[in-house]
Amino acid sequence: MSYDIAGFISRQGNFDTFKAKSRIHIAVLPLRQGFDLMLNNVNLEHALGVTAEGRTQASHDFWHLDKKMADFAERLSNDNAVAYIEAQYFGGNGSQSAIVWQDGMMIFAHPDNGVVARVPGRLGPINSALRLLDARTEAGNDEFETVGLGAFRHNDDWLMADIARSNRRGEKLYRVDFSQMEWFDTDFFGAHFIEPNFCGALLLNANFRNAILERATFDEHTTLPDGSNWTPDTDMNRFTDPDHPFFWEP
Repeated sequence: MSYDIAGFISRQGNFDTFKAKSRIHIAVLPLRQGFDLMLNNVNLEHALGVTAEGRTQASHDFWHLDKKMADFAERLSNDNAVAYIEAQYFGGNGSQSAIVWQDGMMIFAHPDNGVVARVPGRLGPINSALRLLDARTEAGNDEFETVGLGAFRHNDDWLMADIARSNRRGEKLYRVDFSQMEWFDTDFFGAHFIEPNFCGALLLNANFRNAILERATFDEHTTLPDGSNWTPDTDMNRFTDPDHPFFWEP
């Protein structure tokens, strides 16, 4: 079994202003005990201006944390403490790391980078970070399980859960992998997809009215909203453009 996660955690509402101002889909999901998880993914990179050419790793111990992201979290911590967590495990082997900022300063980092942690006992990095955010253990579970970080096993699973519950109208979503997934009756109205992968996806009765499918990938196993299968001759404008003479919507 594998597990991976990369994201920021703070009190609910702390990411709201940033998310509301962005024209790019920022995945923010509620956790328990009044926390939110904001995923670190390609959409967040675009929203913060992180580019492949200009990428600067904040620390060699954090694979996915760019310096622009760390600076953003540091500023945001002036309102409420912010933690950044990373974990990758496969077959029981792997690693995890965490950082916490509070009042515009880094107060915890593991690996420590010279920062002294204010956490009692011998806790793992993520549990230590959550404890500094005032997460509490419950019913014999550690902080990780108590706030709900075990709900999904992969960052992409968290993203899919967020997409399923969100209003995506007018938002850009970069390189989302919808392959081999079921999206019955999903409302994609007005979403702007850039390089999405719909290979093998079941899109029965999905609503793509006014959606933009920029460099989208389909295959013969993709079931389209009307129940037909995609072919190289399929005109996807039939599902997105209400002025199309053969426009179809559920």
